[in-house]
Amino acid sequence: MSHLTSFQPLTEIDKQVMLKLFELFINRYCKVRRDAQGYLFSVLNRYLLSYRVIIDRIIELLNSSDEADHDQIKECLYTLLGNHSWSMIEKSDQIWQEQHNV
Repeated sequence: MSHLTSFQPLTEIDKQVMLKLFELFINRYCKVRRDAQGYLFSVLNRYLLSYRVIIDRIIELLNSSDEADHDQIKECLYTLLGNHSWSMIEKSDQIWQEQHNV
């Protein structure tokens, strides 16, 4: 359980920043997306279960594929997979294992 206590609490302002970063993360301009990626993954890595803030938006974009463009869908999938320092799939699995003493 010591790993879980190393995270900071998530405030409403943090949530708003994360949602704004995610919108930049799926922006149609490559440079904007690239710059937002590092910041978003850094924030997601700092707060326990913070991916829950953006998961609804990811699902919304993936479900409305006619409205979302190819780059937005690609970035949604990239967000789920993560980068070298953070992965939504890995984090959720790691938290589940810690909570169930696996």
